[in-house]
Amino acid sequence: MTRSFDTFICGSISILIRSNLVSHSERSEESIMQNYFTYILTNKNKTVLYTGVTNNLKRRLFEHQEDAKGAKDTFAGKYNCYYLVYYERFQLIEHAIKREKEIKGWVRSKKVKLISDFNSEWQFLNDEVD
Repeated sequence: MTRSFDTFICGSISILIRSNLVSHSERSEESIMQNYFTYILTNKNKTVLYTGVTNNLKRRLFEHQEDAKGAKDTFAGKYNCYYLVYYERFQLIEHAIKREKEIKGWVRSKKVKLISDFNSEWQFLNDEVD
């Protein structure tokens, strides 16, 4: 990232302003490196499904697990949904959100097929997330 400083003179006071200038190629590299995830969690008995979106899957799984053990403030926490059975990676948050909304609109049987096609044994994938 290219950083520069611009000086503006207002009366007798000069103000130094730092600006972040990002070239097109740097911006492209930045967006390529960005990760967003749409994911599906279940509980231990695989009776409840929760669909979500995040930019940090490992952190979000930890947050779901902590909520389930503690306050149970969220749907996932209340129903002990912190076992990852499905996820997709996106470069743009808009695509991840669109996919989350699409999946949330499905009936359970369609979600089950999606998970089974991706993870036929419904193994808990939490330990595979970096």
